[in-house]
Amino acid sequence: MADSTGVGRFVWFDLAAADIEAAGKFYAHVFSWRTEEKHGATTLQSANGGIGSLVALPPEQSAGYWLPYIAVADLNASLAKARGLGARVTKPPTATGTGGHYAQLADPQGAAFGLYAPAGVAYSEPAIGTFSWVELMSTDAPAAASFYFELCGWAETGSVDMGPMGRYLMFGADGHSYGGIFNPGQVPAGSQWLSYVRVADAASVTATAKSVGARVINGPMEVPGGDWIVQFLDPQGVMFAAHEVTAKAASAPKAEGKPAAKPAVKSRPKPKVKARAKVKAKPKAKPKAKAKPKAKVTAKMKLKAKAKAKAKVKPAKKRASVRPKLKARVKTAFNKARRSVVRLQRRVMGNKTRAGARRKK
Repeated sequence: MADSTGVGRFVWFDLAAADIEAAGKFYAHVFSWRTEEKHGATTLQSANGGIGSLVALPPEQSAGYWLPYIAVADLNASLAKARGLGARVTKPPTATGTGGHYAQLADPQGAAFGLYAPAGVAYSEPAIGTFSWVELMSTDAPAAASFYFELCGWAETGSVDMGPMGRYLMFGADGHSYGGIFNPGQVPAGSQWLSYVRVADAASVTATAKSVGARVINGPMEVPGGDWIVQFLDPQGVMFAAHEVTAKAASAPKAEGKPAAKPAVKSRPKPKVKARAKVKAKPKAKPKAKAKPKAKVTAKMKLKAKAKAKAKVKPAKKRASVRPKLKARVKTAFNKARRSVVRLQRRVMGNKTRAGARRKK
């Protein structure tokens, strides 16, 4: 189970690239990162510290990729458990220059990921320039969720209905959401993780990334909750994404309290009725005149009751019409993202085929 030491969290991200130097310059320009040589590795540093490493693309690979690492308490025990759940170890435990150990794996659906121990870092809200969301596109989302929940101690934290595509399942631990899992339908390049970097302004980052050679494949696009996302291919064809947490999304919990004020508005007419009741008391000295005030008050109260009934019916109509619109908006957004991902994966597969043909020559 995830805990305060960081177990179960994404704690490191490797970028495998054919040209490490060019990759470092590109991401430094887009996210204001810097590279630093530490313990024999080229690390990526944000304003808040180290977030990942730049590594040479393995000879057997034709396209670069980002590889996320999940913190575990005991690497060997976690590897044994992963194997028992159907995962394949692609790189055995390896020591880091800081005293830790890591290993690389492929989950039962083929998505690459890493495990790292020891954890030793408590959870903190992702800062600007750090990874804030990690998303798994899987050929079998329910099976993938079951695998990672059992291995990492995650649990479902929410979901979004995407219609024919099924559910976009969000996961995390201890009240924090770390990412999502879904099946985009067609996955030509196979199951894979997509990592999002938190930014202050998605539109500004989009312009900056395009100016240094990135290609936008989806967005900027608003997602349920009010955040904005945009997905790219960097100049070397590696997929990455940016995530803007908006003020609207950050204040969403406060907005939930607004309906509580409605009963107070509805109760305003009540004191008026009581005030008229006191006026009724004045004619007590003239019993014969009592009937007339009663008739007037009753008529007014009936009119007010009708007005209240109409007012109550109108909001219900509005709410009923808003829900289908929101649902349709969510489905449209995710369908658009799915089509973009499928087009990207087809391009990646084409690039791999062409690269392989060139190597054979």
